[in-house]
Amino acid sequence: MRNLHGKVILISGASAGIGLATALACAKAGMNASMCGRDLPRLEAAAQTIRAACPGANLHLFAADVSRQAEVEAWVADAAGCFGRVDAIYCNAGYGQLRTILETTDREIREMFETNYFGTLSLIQAAMPHLRKADGGLRHILICASAAAKVGLPSYGHYSATKAAQDAVASALRAEMAHEGFAVSCVYPTGTRTEFFKRSGSHGHSNTPAWMEQSADQVANAILAALHRPRPEVWPHFLTRVGVVLGTALPSFAAAQMIKLFGRQRAQRSLQGRPE
Repeated sequence: MRNLHGKVILISGASAGIGLATALACAKAGMNASMCGRDLPRLEAAAQTIRAACPGANLHLFAADVSRQAEVEAWVADAAGCFGRVDAIYCNAGYGQLRTILETTDREIREMFETNYFGTLSLIQAAMPHLRKADGGLRHILICASAAAKVGLPSYGHYSATKAAQDAVASALRAEMAHEGFAVSCVYPTGTRTEFFKRSGSHGHSNTPAWMEQSADQVANAILAALHRPRPEVWPHFLTRVGVVLGTALPSFAAAQMIKLFGRQRAQRSLQGRPE
C-alpha cells in the first residue's frame, strides 16, 4: 500500500459533488490537494467545508474552465509552483444534459466534448512533465468516466459518448505509459447523489434505481483506495459492475431495459416539459 502523506493531487471539478468529496478524502489521508473549478467563490466555500472537517488540510485553489487549454496549463503551473511537485491528477470535471440524440444541438454536443473529453486531455498533457519529474512520485492518472461509458443511456447519449471516449483514452494510455511506471485508473460511478441531475435539465430527478444510487463519499473512498493500491478500473458500486457485465453478455436484454428506461423518461418529461 502506497504512502500518500505529503503527495500532491490535482482535482478538476472540485467545487462540489465527487470532486469535493475526493479532495476531502485526500486531505484526510494527508495529501496536498489543488482544487480547480470555474467559480472561485464556490471553490472557496468548498475549501471551507474541507478545512472544517480536516483543519490541517493543505489546499490550493484555482479558477479555470477546463475546456480552455490555456487556463488548464495556467492552473497546473500554478499548482506545481505552489507545492513543488505533482503526484496524481483526477480528471473529474464534466456534465451531462437531458437530451435525446436528435434533439441535441451541434453546439451543445461540441461544448460537452470540450469539457468532458478535451478537458481531460488538456489536464493530462499539462500535468505530464510534472508527474514525470516528481521524485518518488505516484505517477497516477485517474479519469472519472461513468457506468454510462459502457452503455449508451437514453436521453444522455452524448454524455455517454464523452464518457466512452474517456474510457478508451484510459485504456490506451494505461498500456502506453506502463513502461514509465504510470498507473492509469478509470472511475465508473453510477447515479450519484450530487447536483449533476439538477444541472442536467432533469429537475433533480435521477432515473437510477434506489438500490444502485451511491453517495459522493462512496466514490471518493473508492478513489482513495485506488490511490493507495492502483487498479485499472474503479467501480464504487459493485452491483453496477455486475449489471454492466450481464448487459455486455446479453445485449438484447440490455436493449430492452434501455427501452423501458426511455419510456419512463418520456412519461416524466411530459409533465416537466422539455428542458431548456
